This record gives sequence, structure tokens and C-alpha cells, in this order.
Amino acid sequence: MRRGRTSVRNIGLLMAAEANMVANPDLPVYPTPSGENCGTCVFQAPCIAMNAGTDPGPVLEKSFRVRTEEEGEEERLRWSIGRAQTRTSMSGKDSRPDTVNFHWG
Repeated sequence: MRRGRTSVRNIGLLMAAEANMVANPDLPVYPTPSGENCGTCVFQAPCIAMNAGTDPGPVLEKSFRVRTEEEGEEERLRWSIGRAQTRTSMSGKDSRPDTVNFHWG
């Protein structure tokens, strides 16, 4: 669909207003965990448990582990884009989601 200059300008203004709104640190964010919203998130199960008011401890113990000191130190390093592609923990080549996530700020 072709759009005129006024239409493109108005869409740009709307996008800028929305970007300003979501960049506001005082914006209330309400959790809405679900398969549709969080399909690729590894923390989906404990998040849903917490949102339902149940203890996420058993889910965390079953599915996660505490990082070793060496792993914690490794994560402090800055990873280049090329190296990040090989790390599944950083959404690398082995865990590409079908959605695009935008991060503000």
C-alpha cells in the first residue's frame, strides 16, 4: 500500500509518541505471562507460577541451577556479535525465536 507524506509523517509521530511512552521509567508494567506472550522465554514456567501465587521454587530447582563462579565471571565479559551467535544462552544460532524483541534504553 502506498502512503502519502502526511500519512507517513503521522505514523512517525505516533511511533515516536509510543516510544516515549514505553521509555518512561514510571510506566506501570503488568505481568501477562502466557504461551503467546512468552513462547521463547526460558523463565515462562516460574513466571506463570509466581503470577498464579504458587511457589516457583520447585520449578526453579527442577529446571535451573546456580551458576558457578567461573560462569559468572564469563558473563561479565563483553561478547561480540560473532561470539554471541554461538551461545544459546544469548539467543545464539541454536535458539532463534520466530519473533523480534525490541529492547528500550
